[in-house]
Amino acid sequence: MEEERHSLEKVWRYVASLVALLGALAALILQIIDWRQDVEKMRYVSLAPFLIFLATALWFARQAWAKRQEKRLWMTLAMLFIVSCGYAFLWGIWFEPPKPGCRTYDIRITAPLTGALIPGGETEVRGTLHGKPPEGSIVLLVRLPDGSHNWPQGAPLQVDPVLGTWRGRVALGGEPLQTHLVAVAYLGRSGRILVDYFFKVGRETNGWPSLELLPDDVEICDEITVHR
Repeated sequence: MEEERHSLEKVWRYVASLVALLGALAALILQIIDWRQDVEKMRYVSLAPFLIFLATALWFARQAWAKRQEKRLWMTLAMLFIVSCGYAFLWGIWFEPPKPGCRTYDIRITAPLTGALIPGGETEVRGTLHGKPPEGSIVLLVRLPDGSHNWPQGAPLQVDPVLGTWRGRVALGGEPLQTHLVAVAYLGRSGRILVDYFFKVGRETNGWPSLELLPDDVEICDEITVHR
C-alpha cells in the first residue's frame, strides 16, 4: 500500500513537471511573438540568450585550455566564432527595424463596403489595424476615381489599439450619383506636413482645393469605391 502511494505521488510529480514545462514553453513562445511586434525590443531581448551562450562557451574553452585538450578547445572556439558571426548578421539584417507603414500596422477598411450608396454625402468609415501608429500618421482621403485629386478629411481618427479598430468620418462632394474613392493612408513626415498645411490653408481661406500630388511617403493602405 505504501509503495503504491509513493508510486502514485511520483507519477503526479512527473505530470506536474511536464505541465509546468509545457506551460513555460507556451508562455515563452507567446512572449516572443509579442516581442516580434516591436523589433527594437526584440533586438535587445535576444542579447540575453547570446550572452548566456557566450559565457558558457568561454567557460568550456577555459576548461579545455586548463586540461590541455586542444581539439576540444579549437572546436569550442570555432563554434563561438560561427555563432557570434551569425548573431551579428541577424542583428544587422533580420532584426533591422522595418520602416513604419501600412504593412507594419496592417491598416484595413471594413465598413462601408465597396460599392455602397451613401445618402447625404457624409458617412462613418471603420476599419482594423495592429499596434498603435504614431498620432496623426493615419488619415482618411476622399479621391476621384482616377486618383488625380485628393481631399484629406479633417475629423481625427479614433483609434483603439486594444481592440485593433479605428473609425472616422468622410464628407463626399459633388452631385448625386457621384463616384468617389475613400482611402485610408499612412503619412510619413512629408505627408504630415502637407496635410497640416492643407488644413491650415483651408481654415484661413474657407476653401478646400484638392491635393493633386502626394509625397512619396504617403502610402495608401486600403480604399473602397462609394457612390454619393
